Formats: sequence, C-alpha cells, structure tokens
Amino acid sequence: MGGAGAGSAAAGSGISAAMPAAPRPYSAPAAAALPQVRVVCCLPSRLWNHLLASALAPTPGFEVGVHVLPGPPPVTRQRPTVAVVAPPEDRAGWERLALWARRDEGLRLLVMGENRAPLAARALRAGARGYLDWQSPLPLLIKAVRALAAGELWADRKLAWTLPGNGEPG
Repeated sequence: MGGAGAGSAAAGSGISAAMPAAPRPYSAPAAAALPQVRVVCCLPSRLWNHLLASALAPTPGFEVGVHVLPGPPPVTRQRPTVAVVAPPEDRAGWERLALWARRDEGLRLLVMGENRAPLAARALRAGARGYLDWQSPLPLLIKAVRALAAGELWADRKLAWTLPGNGEPG
C-alpha cells in the first residue's frame, strides 16, 4: 500500500487510499462559476478507481477522490455528491447497495456495469440514481455525474423502459 506513484502526480493533486474528512483531490479547486461536484470512485479495483479518478480530475467543477474500502465512504462534513460503484456480484451485495442508497439520500450512486437492461433495472430498483455502461465514453460519464449531482435520474433511454410502471415505448 505504499505511496508508489503518488510522487509522480501533478502538483496540487494526490492519491488517497480512502476519501478522508479532508480529501486530497485529484483535481485542482473548481472555478467559482461551476458548482462543486464531489465524486468518489468506489470500484472493486484500486487500479480502476485511480484510472477513473485521473480521467475525471481535469473536469471543471469536479473534486474527485478514491474510496478503496468495502462499503460506502464514511459520513463526513464534506460528503461526496456522487459515488461511482460497480454492480454487486451476489444477493447480499445487492442488499448492501439498497441499504447504502437508503442510508444516505444525499449521496447519489452511479452504477457502472455491463450494457444489460435487467442489470440496470435491478440497480435502479435497489436505489442507485443512475446506471451507465462501463464502456461509455468519458464525456457521457461526466454528463451522467453532473445529472446525478443535479438530482436527476440517469439511465439509457432503452433501459428506462425496463423499470416498473413504464409501458413499452410507442
């Protein structure tokens, strides 16, 4: 767990093993014109978390951190706005995701997984506020994070029809 690679990071950015009360963001402070969106990467791989955080960091208005421990980031004064997570692998994982979503309504969960409608529907039913194919381009991911931060629900149009209460597209 040593700080290998952290010394090569750009000035003003750092890699944190978890999102502490005062995170060391990947990105520089946002311009005053844009509202600050705090994003935490909670994927199952430390490498994926750091790659995703590094890709999101240059986005104006984003403060990005990494949470590598299982479960949600700790409740702090500077709570993340959006957490990017992977779909759970088993029933217990789905139950934890649902509890996590209910426990903290201020934190919006964006699940990134395979482009499969049943998986997306299950994530949204469990309480995630958005679902995105893991192969989506970075601009679409940024758009989804901004939408969730604004309180919107995010899903591909064809996936939205799989939710209960929606009819077939006409």
